[in-house]
Amino acid sequence: MEFLINAVISTLVSAGVLFLASKIINGIDIDGWGPAIVGAVVTGLANKLIWTFLAPILLPLTLITLGLAAFAVNAVVLKMTAAVVRGFEIRSFGAAMMGALTMALIHLVIGFLFGT
Repeated sequence: MEFLINAVISTLVSAGVLFLASKIINGIDIDGWGPAIVGAVVTGLANKLIWTFLAPILLPLTLITLGLAAFAVNAVVLKMTAAVVRGFEIRSFGAAMMGALTMALIHLVIGFLFGT
């Protein structure tokens, strides 16, 4: 039961971060909380799948690029999510990169503030 509660809280926080990123970054549009929640779920699942299989391959590249490869992969995941979620649009790869960076920074601050 605790796992389910944590998953719901994590999804809602991620949806809020995604929605906030859409308000900060020109080129990312989300048409409300519904698409933000669906986008958070799809992004979370896609990240789990991609990083589970590609982490051993991407780790050296991520280290060489000082983490920029990880942001590029996350930007691709965001673009893929926007392609399948109605009401969620990312107009350019640059906007997706800025979205990935912004979301990482917001998650970092949230983690710091709440000790997660």
